[in-house]
Amino acid sequence: MSLRFKVLDAFTNMPFGGNPAAVILLPHDHKYPDSTLLGIAKEFNISETAYIIVPSTIEVHEATPNGGRHVELGLRWFTPVCEVALCGHATLCSSAAVFSDESLIPPDVNEIRFSTLSGMLTARRVPSQPPKYEVHLPAGTAVPAGDETVRIARELTKNALGEGVKVLSVAVSPASPYTEYILIEIDNNVPLRGLHVVPSAFVSDKWQFTLFMVTQCNVVDESTNALGFDYRVFAPAWGIMEDPVCGSAIAFAASSWAAKVPPQVDALTGEPVNKVHAVSARGGEIDVVCDGAVVKLRGEVRVASRGEVFL
Repeated sequence: MSLRFKVLDAFTNMPFGGNPAAVILLPHDHKYPDSTLLGIAKEFNISETAYIIVPSTIEVHEATPNGGRHVELGLRWFTPVCEVALCGHATLCSSAAVFSDESLIPPDVNEIRFSTLSGMLTARRVPSQPPKYEVHLPAGTAVPAGDETVRIARELTKNALGEGVKVLSVAVSPASPYTEYILIEIDNNVPLRGLHVVPSAFVSDKWQFTLFMVTQCNVVDESTNALGFDYRVFAPAWGIMEDPVCGSAIAFAASSWAAKVPPQVDALTGEPVNKVHAVSARGGEIDVVCDGAVVKLRGEVRVASRGEVFL
């Protein structure tokens, strides 16, 4: 018995770049227990394995006031340690896998709606060159952390990033699905790119956070001197020492970034876009649009490998 898979890299067009996710199609009536799905994720041992749940008959639903013609599929995400409620980059990879398969979606349909633990998520093809894909994630609200949380954040950030790093602000979310996320902005005296980090130093019984996002304001387009944000994400409790390009963390932080750095107008869509760079070792580039209750993440996706998992 075997399952076919693809490993795709999100938010990049470069080999060995972006954030990899394994993508596997499962029929809606599959019999695999969650222990098997988790075991497969452990076997891949990358930040996320996505399972697309395919109905017995795929219907094209007509346009609604909230979107265009689309197909509806299920989607679940597993790290090597556990199932998670939200994952942006694996949703982008899943959408690219579906859009490349005309048995799943006709070429004239440009929208997918995934049923997930975080509700219905939309993915779209972006009419751009090079081709990009777009996922819509629930917008987070990053609010200033309380004094005790800030104190702990300063202490643990010093342990994780070193004495020379200065914390400028700390923000948290009051609402699901981001209540275990924390956003730590540092000054740019020490470049975040290439900085040695000890992710386990963020873990503490002093607080409930499991995803640690460190961000820094920098020039992201040297041709225009446009400002944007660099960031890195660490989630050791989820089995992810560093997430190369974390989409859900961007959705959590996006409104905070947009309030600090005015977005640029996208020439293709006319929408206000913030440019964000993941500065992990693999790196990634993301276009971010804050649109009310959703955050749109756009980026390229490349296929890294394909094959079979034997069970």
